[in-house]
Amino acid sequence: MEELEAKSINLGTTRMKYYLHEGREDEQGTVVLLHPWFGCWEFWTQTLEVTRGRSYAVDFYSLGDREWSNFGSPLGLAAAVMLLVGHEKLGKFSLVGNSMGGIAAQCVAAMCPEKVEKLVLIGTGAVTSNLKSDYAAALQNWIADPNPANSEAMLGRLIARRPDSQTFSRYLNAVVSANKEFMKSVLTHAFHLDLKPFLSNILARTLIIRGELDQGRTHRDVEILLNGIRSSQSVEIGNAGHSPMVDSFSTFAPILTGFLNG
Repeated sequence: MEELEAKSINLGTTRMKYYLHEGREDEQGTVVLLHPWFGCWEFWTQTLEVTRGRSYAVDFYSLGDREWSNFGSPLGLAAAVMLLVGHEKLGKFSLVGNSMGGIAAQCVAAMCPEKVEKLVLIGTGAVTSNLKSDYAAALQNWIADPNPANSEAMLGRLIARRPDSQTFSRYLNAVVSANKEFMKSVLTHAFHLDLKPFLSNILARTLIIRGELDQGRTHRDVEILLNGIRSSQSVEIGNAGHSPMVDSFSTFAPILTGFLNG
């Protein structure tokens, strides 16, 4: 793919890294991509190849490299995204978020409805306290002991089919090397966050995507988003997991680009 430009923004107590893909055309406008917890910004590598406008893949884990206390929650992640939007002088943009990235995306779209033109929520929900029991238990196990084996297990739960070993190792290394206290803080705050009262603030045309084999989120999560966001629709990708842009890209890509081009 075309070379990505590695960039960072000074957020006062810490910095946030992100990657810019300039693209060749501008029909889709600007797209900002937010990764899941236990995934990483590289989950979007293939997606960056098919977005034609300017695309930004945010590295949330980089926030934990310095003093992160102002950003250790989904609302903190959303605040960091909005600082990036201001730093890059973005006008209206499309926002795509998976799992924790989807929670942060909901926060951004609700707080700044005039900025987010299109919103894509993947494998996520407005409430995190109602995760599937097995997935919730695995999360609590990781919080209690965030060792490499538990990190690998959580990464494996995001995808229905693993990529090649080299790619999977890069994903895992990003998780293993991230600040675990920062990661735990964001997760803990997410468990107590209920975004249902704020969904009506979202004005963006919204696409909700769920993988059929998603281990964490259910059809009920989709229903809550559909009921709360006024201009929303949903699609389920068969045989896909929590992060279909990784395990089902050939099906995911035309769904995403078709919506962004809409």
